[in-house]
Amino acid sequence: MANWTDGVNQETASVNAVVETQIGNNINIPQGQTWNIRSYWVAHAGTGTYRISVDTLPAMRGEFVVNAADPTTLNTGVHTTAEMVNYTISGPSIVKFFITPDAASATAAIVNMKYQVSA
Repeated sequence: MANWTDGVNQETASVNAVVETQIGNNINIPQGQTWNIRSYWVAHAGTGTYRISVDTLPAMRGEFVVNAADPTTLNTGVHTTAEMVNYTISGPSIVKFFITPDAASATAAIVNMKYQVSA
């Protein structure tokens, strides 16, 4: 069985509203792989809240406070560390991130997710 650690960045170029908006595209976990999601962080100038959605974990709430106001660094604003989590998800599955800013700002919303893969 192969194991490795990986990461993915997703971005929506401009989230200029205070309504829930998906960040980037769907993240697909392929059949035959199991991902253990270890951490993620979200940045947007309008701060606010975000949530992770996993189609095979429909009861999961996954709601958190935006980690940074500046998408170029984690150390600006609300939190200074990524959310440490432990979600084990078997593929096929789809992971999505959504943001609901507190203030409209025509800036990027970015998510970075780190995970371990078993295949």
